[in-house]
Amino acid sequence: MEPPNYCDVTAVPFPVSRLLENTSITLPYELSKKNCSRVIGSCNGLVCLLGLEYSSTTLSLNIWLRFWNPATRIISEKLGSYNQPRQHYKRLRCTFGYDNSTHTYKVVAFNSREIKVFTLGDNNWRNIQSLPVVPFDNTFIIFSCHLNDGVHLNGTINWLSFQNNVQDSETLEILDYINIEKFVIISLDLATEAYRQIFPPRGFHELVRVVAPTIAVLMDSLYFSYHYEGTHFVTWKMTEFGVEQS
Repeated sequence: MEPPNYCDVTAVPFPVSRLLENTSITLPYELSKKNCSRVIGSCNGLVCLLGLEYSSTTLSLNIWLRFWNPATRIISEKLGSYNQPRQHYKRLRCTFGYDNSTHTYKVVAFNSREIKVFTLGDNNWRNIQSLPVVPFDNTFIIFSCHLNDGVHLNGTINWLSFQNNVQDSETLEILDYINIEKFVIISLDLATEAYRQIFPPRGFHELVRVVAPTIAVLMDSLYFSYHYEGTHFVTWKMTEFGVEQS
């Protein structure tokens, strides 16, 4: 049985340049045929998928991972299965990344502050130190669902949060007008499993209306962006990762 609000999705791996040349081209892969419902992310050509099954007996979800190489059409068996309460599924956020020090793929998952790491090869989950600041839940922010699941760059996983640990129920009110300097990026090093905090550009003292704040990776650089006052889209590029002055 499927959980509430479940919807099937398709994945379309395709070069951006080709899509710009011909927007009518589609190569959909139905994830339901792979016993999966969600694309967590891709790294070095490997795609990480998440699958789940709802148990009406235990009122819980069994969640698993599968790793798929679209180029070779090879997909792994179900790995890392574990159960969690159904109501926690919407708040489950997962990110797929690569640990350069050990040349291993890892999946980082968390609900609230609890954080787990799955290492491909060991094929099991481990609890690690809790997040120092809870990333805000973008499901509470209009037009920005699923934009704060975390992004992978240079062997790190990065989330956007507030310095003062604002709770989800307060997010809408806080984001109405906020100083940009109140944001912070939480960065998890996949090699050491230690956290650091990276601050967005300094010197913005004006309270502005921020909509859909997010971080993303483009051309091997970290970007911080948001909609400003309903009229502009603002984006900042960190040219040297981890160096705030850049």
